[in-house]
Amino acid sequence: MYSSYVTALLLFLIPLISHAGGEKKQKSDSGLEEELELQEESDYPDLVGADETGEIMDEFALLAEEDVVLTAAKHKQKIGFSPSAVIVITRKDIEESGAVSLVELLRHYPAVQIFLITVSNHMVHIRGSYRVLLLVDGREINLEMFPMPFWDFLPIGLNQIERIEIVMGPNSALYGANAVAAVVNIMTRQASKDLHADISLAAGQNGATTIDGLLEGGSGSWSFQGSFGLDRENSWMDPREVPRRMLRAGGTVNLDLDECDIALSGGVQSGSILLFSDGLGYMPVHEVLLAYAQTDFQWGDLQTRAYWYGLRTKTSIDFKLSHPSIPLDLGTIPTLDLSGDTFHADAQYDMELFEDNLLIAGADFRHTIYQSDQIVAKTVTESRVGVFLHDEHLFFDRLLVTVGARLDINTRTKMAVSPQIAVVYNPAGEHFIRLSGGTAFRKPTLIETKGNFRINANPAFKNEMEELFERRGIANPDLDNEFLSTVELGYLGSLMEKALRLSANVYFASNQKTMTLATDFYFTPMGQLDLDRTNLGYYNRSKLENFLGFSLSVEGDPLEELTLFFRAEYLREYSARPDGYWYLMTDRLLSTAGAILRLPFDLTAHLSAAYAGEFFDTVVDPRSALAPSFWTYLPEQTYLLASLTYRLDLGSARLLLGLSFFNPFGGRFREKMGVTILDGSNFGGELIGTRAMATARFVY
Repeated sequence: MYSSYVTALLLFLIPLISHAGGEKKQKSDSGLEEELELQEESDYPDLVGADETGEIMDEFALLAEEDVVLTAAKHKQKIGFSPSAVIVITRKDIEESGAVSLVELLRHYPAVQIFLITVSNHMVHIRGSYRVLLLVDGREINLEMFPMPFWDFLPIGLNQIERIEIVMGPNSALYGANAVAAVVNIMTRQASKDLHADISLAAGQNGATTIDGLLEGGSGSWSFQGSFGLDRENSWMDPREVPRRMLRAGGTVNLDLDECDIALSGGVQSGSILLFSDGLGYMPVHEVLLAYAQTDFQWGDLQTRAYWYGLRTKTSIDFKLSHPSIPLDLGTIPTLDLSGDTFHADAQYDMELFEDNLLIAGADFRHTIYQSDQIVAKTVTESRVGVFLHDEHLFFDRLLVTVGARLDINTRTKMAVSPQIAVVYNPAGEHFIRLSGGTAFRKPTLIETKGNFRINANPAFKNEMEELFERRGIANPDLDNEFLSTVELGYLGSLMEKALRLSANVYFASNQKTMTLATDFYFTPMGQLDLDRTNLGYYNRSKLENFLGFSLSVEGDPLEELTLFFRAEYLREYSARPDGYWYLMTDRLLSTAGAILRLPFDLTAHLSAAYAGEFFDTVVDPRSALAPSFWTYLPEQTYLLASLTYRLDLGSARLLLGLSFFNPFGGRFREKMGVTILDGSNFGGELIGTRAMATARFVY
């Protein structure tokens, strides 16, 4: 397996070495040509060290979209000077990938590890952790009730995404809670004043169907954009089950005034999905409704944002409260009707104190309220406030020093201070060496600090179960924040007029006070629950979890019609026991190698081979939520991602027809541990097979 990757890499490098022309790649057909044209200097106000009448600003204005990043330092800057390792996925990358969903697109980047549990429930790890902050147009998608974002439950379709920026490592210094392993910022396409329509359809095996529509236009100082979408897919293992049904609609109005820019947006999505929790088993969400409204305002160097999002859901937990040692059900968790509302406002001001310096100051406030008759407290609230300072200084036009810190206070846990520092050196040309470090934190969710559920207890165990689950509960109001500290050394560069692009990063991270759910149940010889010995609830681990990782990316264009790439991520995770003994938890390699071929007659072919090494994972006992989990190994996996797209020009419109394949020649495998129970059905991570889909897209 590894020798084949080495051979592929050598074959990849040979034509690059002999490449002399370094021709530019063809521009995307997605309408981004305008973004690659010369921009006015005012479009780039925050470039450190740029004289608006000098050569640096002129050079920056000519940069292609993949050379610029906005999320890493909360302003537009050359990606080489980013204080963090960054993955930028442009609109052109999205279109040439042939992907039909966001998670399928992310599979091309092994730094983002995908675990399919159900077709409506993907878990995403970055650098070994699910503690990721997910943004859409700067709006936080993470819900305060749950510890991880729902990647399959976004208010946008793939054809609405303009670019994705994945900022690796801790970033609480700018973004506060949950920006631990990474910040993933999904930016949607800006509305055009010309009338445009974009409609796409994808359908294939497993009943997978996706429909996306987009209409935009405008006049004078205003423009609008409206969208709609539908997602549906059957289970991989049982085609009779439809665990994913989703409808969505949204709209945006932009006002481009003389002194300021204003954007008003909103949307709604509803449907049903199937979730799975290691602690509670399957959780069918029969009805879910998520709506949002957002306004963005920019006046000179001042930017403000305010938004609201609301969640309404009805969920049943398909799991018994029993224990293998007792042949009786101790109780059940009733259907959960949950409603939540979050109100958020933030502001940021950029200023140049002196030459070659940029200082950014910002603050935000958030208030969240969740209500449910099935929660013991019925109403749970939380308020958060954060302030930050971020300073950059450029020395000798070659050395950029970035320092920053943020203070966060919330009504549930102790305050947190998150520092960050980075030094980037540009020795020559397009070569950048970065040394950085920082600390980030994840605050406990509302379910971890206040989410005790009412239960329907077996009368024989009523007193013990109500004492354990309702009065004591799994929630722990004394939970502390979870911290991650990271030190990283990175390189980013390009050769032969950017025909060969390279990046490499090595990092060490230490996780402290990890939040974990304890489920230690004990019974008396008479079969009663022993409350004195039983331990149920969330707590902060005293032991450390250390990560050592390495990533590599090689991408190039030996010909104008051909792009080759190889990407890899290697991770080792160590954990410390209370007695001081360290043991290896994870030792895993993930890689992707492939090619994009732009054939004659407007044909584009994409082929990627993805490899994921052996993985140590847990699965809960399917007989009971109270039974302990057990550990096992998932074997290594190799699968293909392939697509073929044909473009047909129709005057002022175009039609794109395609085929997309997932694992076309491979057998079934699991990405998250699961088991087949006695009735033949699956419990846990699904067995994944092959899938082929036909796609069609009409653009006017």
